[in-house]
Amino acid sequence: MNTIKTYADEAPSLEEVQKFIGGNAEALELSNGDLLLVDEEAKLKQGISVNKEASKLRGQILLGNAIIIKHNIRGENW
Repeated sequence: MNTIKTYADEAPSLEEVQKFIGGNAEALELSNGDLLLVDEEAKLKQGISVNKEASKLRGQILLGNAIIIKHNIRGENW
């Protein structure tokens, strides 16, 4: 089962993001200003299922684990 991890106090490092999502991060901005990070190559990999919650938030099919970085802590790295 795929999950979404939310960061509201301190943004994660790139290494933390890549480890959790399983690849290189694709940053997708949500309508509320939060950032949704997913594996940019998840659709090319076999065996990764749809993340229903992330897909609903973005309005498109997204696969694998995802991370939300709240808009107030995005900073210059995100």
